[in-house]
Amino acid sequence: YILVVNRDIHQRQAATVQFQRAGYGRKMKTVLRFDKNTGHWIPLSSRVRVLFVENLEPGDGQLFKVLKEAEADAKAK
Repeated sequence: YILVVNRDIHQRQAATVQFQRAGYGRKMKTVLRFDKNTGHWIPLSSRVRVLFVENLEPGDGQLFKVLKEAEADAKAK
C-alpha cells in the first residue's frame, strides 16, 4: 500500500510517485486507487511506473494498492 498525503493544511498540493525498474517496480503489475466515494478499488493501468496525484486538498490523502505479478495473477483466477 502507498498512502500519499498532503501535510499542508492551507494549500492544495500535487505529488509524483515513481517506481524504479531495478527495485519494486520490476515485480509490479497493477496499481489500484481506493475510491473514497464508493469504497471500491479502481484499477489504473497495468505496468504503471509513475503515479501523478493532483489536487490533494489540505490535509487530504489518496490510498493506492500495488499488486505484484503473483498477487495480480492469483486475483485473476
